[in-house]
Amino acid sequence: MISNVPATSETLYSNGAEMTDIYPVSMISEGQAMNITLTRYADQMTFGIVGDRKALPSLQRMLVHLDEALLALEKSVAG
Repeated sequence: MISNVPATSETLYSNGAEMTDIYPVSMISEGQAMNITLTRYADQMTFGIVGDRKALPSLQRMLVHLDEALLALEKSVAG
């Protein structure tokens, strides 16, 4: 499952301290192997990936593929 959780594009503060990052946290339901949730805050987009260890014992590999895909997307948009 892939979901998008929109956040504000304005910078948020708590007690005068600027919130610099926001990371989505999700859960998987029975029968799901993986959930990817993304959110945008200010000028950043962040990803949260959770998965079933039995179904995806090497889930961290997704981060490599995600990084490669984002770099390819940046290249294609840049020129």
